[in-house]
Amino acid sequence: MSIVVLVNSTGPVSPGQTEKNIAEFIFKKTEEGAPLKYDGDLSSFGGTYKGRGRGQDLVIQVTHNDSTILVQLGDDKPSAMKFRGDNAWANDHATFYFNGASGKLDELRVDEVYNFYILKKDK
Repeated sequence: MSIVVLVNSTGPVSPGQTEKNIAEFIFKKTEEGAPLKYDGDLSSFGGTYKGRGRGQDLVIQVTHNDSTILVQLGDDKPSAMKFRGDNAWANDHATFYFNGASGKLDELRVDEVYNFYILKKDK
């Protein structure tokens, strides 16, 4: 079975979340496994990441608390992330992939399903 969701504009819920909601309704939601826990230094993800997104400058601020990282886009409220493994974090709207060399994370790839951005850490 395949579920295909087409979106003609951006909105508060991503096509991926809509697909997940449909699948949960059809197949009845099952409990997910225990969430992954990040055991490293959360501060290594922190910083301001900048780049172009949909014809305008995009700025994402990454901070952390005791258990997770927080991602803030512009003036929006910071959003707590769930660790997905291999420097990947996600919320209900996007997946955030942190990349870098020699243990220094200096690039953020944001995948919103309908948009994909590559941002560089502000030095």
